[in-house]
Amino acid sequence: MFQNCDAMANITLPDGLVKLQEGAFWDCDSLTEITIPDSVTELGSQVFFGCDSLINAEIGSGIKVLPSRSYNYWEDYSNWGGDDSVNGCFEGCVSLLTVSMGSSVETIQYDCFAGCGLATVTLTDSVTTLNEYAFANCKVMTSFTTGAGLVTIGSSS
Repeated sequence: MFQNCDAMANITLPDGLVKLQEGAFWDCDSLTEITIPDSVTELGSQVFFGCDSLINAEIGSGIKVLPSRSYNYWEDYSNWGGDDSVNGCFEGCVSLLTVSMGSSVETIQYDCFAGCGLATVTLTDSVTTLNEYAFANCKVMTSFTTGAGLVTIGSSS
């Protein structure tokens, strides 16, 4: 939808919005912050992939799953163009410093925050599953606190 809108620095999403489609803000290099309204119940994969300037993301209470890939994890992805097509929701947001999650987030999918600039992460008690590579290559991360509800941590998370 807004893929490669390099000059777009901000956007206001309306209450009543239900879904952000896959790759909606892919590579919007100037986008600095996003607030996802509580009405949004579904995020497509790779929604904010490569938003290099994204500093703050507030995720509303309607989201239960923070997505990753656009296909099944165990599926052969050679027909999808190899590794270039296996990007997480916020993957590669190197400036991302702050993420606030609504209390309804239960699952953080594969690669969701891989390669982000997050230094400190605190999960809410509602998060039960942290899938593989969810925070891989977050090289400046110094603190990670889980909530009481976490029951599964995937490999290389």
